Amino acid sequence: MPNLIPKQPTKGSLKETSLSSETKAQVKEIVEFAKSHKNVKILLTGESETGKTQAAEMIAVELALPLYRVDLSTVISKYIGETEKNLNKLFDNAEKKGWILLFDEADALFSKRPEPSPLIKSLENYKGLVILASDSTEKFNPTFLRQTKSIHVGHSSKPKKKEDNEED
Repeated sequence: MPNLIPKQPTKGSLKETSLSSETKAQVKEIVEFAKSHKNVKILLTGESETGKTQAAEMIAVELALPLYRVDLSTVISKYIGETEKNLNKLFDNAEKKGWILLFDEADALFSKRPEPSPLIKSLENYKGLVILASDSTEKFNPTFLRQTKSIHVGHSSKPKKKEDNEED
């Protein structure tokens, strides 16, 4: 079985994060969409250290679902057919257990290739929620991008004051 790294449950709420107001609003939109749809793919873009993982965690918290980061080194194989076999196991298990899968640095996997990769085929069939994180959309296949909901992530320019958090 491919190695999955469970993200530790995030404490707090979307209100308390340092994500920008625009990102928070987009996260809320995605959560509402994901509640009523299957096979949802989300692409989080933004520079390093801007909160892509935090946005993924907040989506998981809001949906009350476990978030697992996929360790791709345990999925991708040099042997013919092994990558596809590993992907099938990964997605089958995730679907049965209701996991949200997080693929970090996803641009390396979903680049502009002429033929669909086994990973893209698996994603198309997966009925759960997949979150892809990347620095930009430039390296992605345009057809694949049309199948995702995108959020550009950035931190708020000013840190929240403690009093602001107490108004819940």
